[in-house]
Amino acid sequence: MSWEVTPATVPRGGDMTLTLAVRNAANPQELARPDLSQINAFTQRFQILPAPPPAAVPSTAREVKFVYHVRPVSVDVKDVPALKYVYYQPASREGKRFPTTYAREVPITVTVPPPPPAAVVTAPPVPVEAPEEFFVWKDFSTTWTLRPARFSWLAPVAVVPFVVGLWVAGWRWLFPDAARLAKLRRHRAVRAALGALKKARSAADPAGAAGAALRTYLATRYGMFPGAQTPAEVRAALDEVAFPAERAADAESFLRACDATRFAQEIGPSVALTIEAEKLIVTWEGVRE
Repeated sequence: MSWEVTPATVPRGGDMTLTLAVRNAANPQELARPDLSQINAFTQRFQILPAPPPAAVPSTAREVKFVYHVRPVSVDVKDVPALKYVYYQPASREGKRFPTTYAREVPITVTVPPPPPAAVVTAPPVPVEAPEEFFVWKDFSTTWTLRPARFSWLAPVAVVPFVVGLWVAGWRWLFPDAARLAKLRRHRAVRAALGALKKARSAADPAGAAGAALRTYLATRYGMFPGAQTPAEVRAALDEVAFPAERAADAESFLRACDATRFAQEIGPSVALTIEAEKLIVTWEGVRE
């Protein structure tokens, strides 16, 4: 019996797959799957994640594999601990039918993830500077030059604010949600988070991208420790910066939902999580519906 670890090196907050291989079992269909969530040596080192149901084992199988998905809790985790396994051997004589075997510990490496990239700051638009003649309409269909009255140039200038006001009012009436989001985009962190969530809908892993966007937003907007990756680490980091407890709980629940959806591999719920993240940000920023 032995452990197979994939990959053997992961960043903090990364996931790995543990496969327990049991070989030469006389009764492969009757082997019990060890529950790692009930073993302290594993729960102290890993967060035990949901795993797919085991496949059916034929009676002629010479090897049985139990697959687990786990996430190291910190960079201090150095190995997958040894596992004691007691199984039933009906062919043995009385008193020897429950032999014990062990899967030896396997070394692993948990690295510190790199800091998130700094947000790109773009320069504001610069108004056009040109001579006054540049803004005066000229009719080139005739050879004579149009000479407006002394103050006639004020007419188009006065009309512009009126037209702009009508356009803004119509836009807000047609797209009320877009108007609320436009207010949020005034803040650089909010603008970056909303942009990342929009891209996450077409990503290969929408749930993972949505979780990463929310963590980056919390770090940039509220000063949360950027190295916090797991739901529990994010909750603890938010408590350190005096983030409201109710909102911290919402963030933790959302990240746990992202983890569950990622391993379920359901596209619909994954895309819905990006919309839920937008709603959380809108609520936290205090924009009224």
